[in-house]
Amino acid sequence: MKALVCQKPLSLELVNVAGPIIPVGWVPFNVARVGICGTDYHIYAGNQPFLSYPRVMGHEVSGYVNSEYQGKDFAAGDLVIANPYLSCGKCHACFLEKPNCCENISVIGVH
Repeated sequence: MKALVCQKPLSLELVNVAGPIIPVGWVPFNVARVGICGTDYHIYAGNQPFLSYPRVMGHEVSGYVNSEYQGKDFAAGDLVIANPYLSCGKCHACFLEKPNCCENISVIGVH
């Protein structure tokens, strides 16, 4: 698949990359739209201290559930958005069911 990669600060390149590996329990979907946020600008400018290059940017993503989905919570073609925040599930905040405050949070496209 094609991906826009920030090879280093101020350097973008459209490259072919392997398709994603979908973890068990996740919903495979075909990307329809990707937004650009402040984090992407910081990555491009080289002033995002929490990552290394090269970096595939873009964590503001929406699309349609892929026909390969085998679960029962969605149907192929359903419109979805991705939650780019990955919480650890083990820290104090996660124990209190506040994953947005996770002490070990990581963000797709950043960490």
